[in-house]
Amino acid sequence: MNEPEVRITILPDTGDRRGASFQTGTGWLRFLSGIDDAHIAVILPGCVRGNHFHARRREVIAVLHAGAWRAAWDRGAETAVTVRDFSGAGAVLLEVEPGAAHAIANTGHAQLWIVGLSHGAWDPDAPDSFPRVLLPRQAG
Repeated sequence: MNEPEVRITILPDTGDRRGASFQTGTGWLRFLSGIDDAHIAVILPGCVRGNHFHARRREVIAVLHAGAWRAAWDRGAETAVTVRDFSGAGAVLLEVEPGAAHAIANTGHAQLWIVGLSHGAWDPDAPDSFPRVLLPRQAG
């Protein structure tokens, strides 16, 4: 069985004097093969979101940042955790396959915005999200 993957795409800023603008391309749409669920969240400085994996759902997470942050992921239970740090302003897409745990920490001083899209709807009566801690609750 192949280990689940997490792919990261740093989006180029094609903005102008009005502000930043990021073209996402269409690869992530093919990865999801449809959008059935979306959520928008803020991660305050020093906080972490994620530390979980989905058993069945693929997820694309768009991160809009104006400061430092950290992404962490694994390739399934009992695999090594990969950590990548980002800084400055920009936008990044994470494509997360089922079974890959993921976490995002705001290690900067500005709010961090995330938009999560999934090909399966969230159902509180049949949860698909299971904890697996990759980063401590407080960003460092």
